[in-house]
Amino acid sequence: MMDRSQFLKRFAAITLLSSTANTLFGQQRIGEGNILIVYLSRTNNTKAVAEMIQKEVGGDLVALTLTNPYPEDYKTIVDQVEKENESGYLPQLATKVKIGNYDTIFIGFPTWGMQLPPPIKAFLNTYDLTGKTIVPFNTNAGSAWGIVLKHSRS
Repeated sequence: MMDRSQFLKRFAAITLLSSTANTLFGQQRIGEGNILIVYLSRTNNTKAVAEMIQKEVGGDLVALTLTNPYPEDYKTIVDQVEKENESGYLPQLATKVKIGNYDTIFIGFPTWGMQLPPPIKAFLNTYDLTGKTIVPFNTNAGSAWGIVLKHSRS
């Protein structure tokens, strides 16, 4: 049986390879220029993957935080996120990034309600990422990556 560390390493490698294949072919190679690794993590799984990526490619590691953090209780978070997704509400980010300092931006997030989490939607709506190489990475409990993108709304 695989321990948690081995699982996370395999998961990170598979997720990173599958989600970045299109980014790597015919465009700037990852590792050139200034790198930002921004992530949202409730259980620290996405944080662990972000740290593995940083170890491999370098760059600045930034956790997304909210002005009004989500409650600790899982069911309460699920209910709140469902309402935010239905209404299109984007929570205010406490995290501020000088996005112009970066050429390549890794964006990591867990799957919440089969969508991008509202804080990630807020990040994507807050910053102009034009001309940046964007590398998404995702952690989930078995949700299909393509479904997350298909069902997400900005």
